[in-house]
Amino acid sequence: MNTMMKTLAAATIACVATGASAQNLLQTPGFEASSNPFDPNFNNPFFGWTTFNGVQGDNNIEVAPNNGVWSAKLFGTGAVGGGQSDNGLFQVVPVTPGVQYTASIAGLTPSFDPLIALVPGSANPPSDPTGHIPLLIVDFRGAGGVPLGSFSTEIVELDPTFDPDDPMSVPGPGFTPFDTFVGASFLAEAPAGAVEAQVTILLIQFDGTMGALFVDDVFFGVSQTAPVINALNVPSFGFTGVPLTVSADVADPNGNVTGVEFFLNGTTSLGTAVPDMNGNAELVISPAQTAGLGAGRYGITAIATDNDGDQVQQENGTILVGIEDADGDGVGGTTLDLIAILNALDAFNANQAIGEAP
Repeated sequence: MNTMMKTLAAATIACVATGASAQNLLQTPGFEASSNPFDPNFNNPFFGWTTFNGVQGDNNIEVAPNNGVWSAKLFGTGAVGGGQSDNGLFQVVPVTPGVQYTASIAGLTPSFDPLIALVPGSANPPSDPTGHIPLLIVDFRGAGGVPLGSFSTEIVELDPTFDPDDPMSVPGPGFTPFDTFVGASFLAEAPAGAVEAQVTILLIQFDGTMGALFVDDVFFGVSQTAPVINALNVPSFGFTGVPLTVSADVADPNGNVTGVEFFLNGTTSLGTAVPDMNGNAELVISPAQTAGLGAGRYGITAIATDNDGDQVQQENGTILVGIEDADGDGVGGTTLDLIAILNALDAFNANQAIGEAP
């Protein structure tokens, strides 16, 4: 499991969740139950979530929420004798490969029922692990639920020196204070092939250790708004006066790509293609456009633009272009022509500029 942690001051929690007007992909992220019987979350703070074991809503009864009226309470179910109790809730949302996402949460452990830092068990003398592990987890999966990668952070930082049997003991500097919502967040890039992410809030309890975790304002959404070029597809070679086809596979994390413009050597526009429903933008370079090219290597650049005007550029495509009938046999575009082109290029200066005619 890849783990990255970043703890934020309570005042910045709302900024993490709403920065850059990013869309939260989660339903009921603040656990706000509605009093309107026509709303889908009527009397249900967990609409869209799947809960398991020790989870319940709290409408400002045990603790004041970070925002709104409700928060979610996680607590152990009392597994003793070395047992482990997993308690929490999760949602599954669609994702786009190559896109970076932000996951964040506000968490609180109360002084009247504090979480205890994990104390590992030992073999000599024999002892069972005790304490808690509070986690925010993002699991990326491919088609058919294939696991592709996992990221997580601890929701609150527990002081291992805190003694619950000492009424004067409190968490030390650098650890999460009692009765205060603090924020935790991390960035996670959806790997190639990812189609969904499971966002899980998990409280692991060992050996029946008492303690509760309250959470609020959960966020999972894109941390970038620019489109993504997943692939720039360029043929290895072509000939003057012959059409060439270039394409780009594109996606947009918060909208749609409206067009992909292709350039020759970064400056000459070849035209713009509109992506199809699968995100493939294909452009056919006409014979008239290729007729004016001299033999050489040409760079192809693609610039994708989305519906918000955001752009991304990729420029690693190269085409080897030669004369249609390089060997003079009256038949153009043959293997012998390509061999003639390669032989001619071998004689070029190694520092020749891209696209320079022989």
